[in-house]
Amino acid sequence: MDMQPPPSTANDIRRKAADKAIALLAASGAKYHVKFDDGTEFKSANYDDAPVKGKHKRIHKPGELHAIYMPVIQDLKPGDVGVINIPAGMQIRHIQSAVLGTTNRMWGAGAVITERSADKTQLTVLRVE
Repeated sequence: MDMQPPPSTANDIRRKAADKAIALLAASGAKYHVKFDDGTEFKSANYDDAPVKGKHKRIHKPGELHAIYMPVIQDLKPGDVGVINIPAGMQIRHIQSAVLGTTNRMWGAGAVITERSADKTQLTVLRVE
């Protein structure tokens, strides 16, 4: 014997549960937007329909910076100096930031000192630790 409730009763109990959840959200002051399969919608008064601003657009393709600096820094030992040539059209600050982030993960904070050339075509990296 199947003990499933009739579809109308199942929908009624689901709706009652949803109504309680919406009342709880409203009482808490939360922002909410609830949509049901039948097209019914409930929104809080403070709900903003504006799309959420996404992440910023990438300037460089994944791995592009890594391919420039990693061959130079991967084998640096304490006391070694590496020189990274900056490709035309690329900003040195992006490569310097990537180098510092990578070396911090590899060897810890303060493990390298970087210096930009005056014409910003080379980045010199000194491993100190």
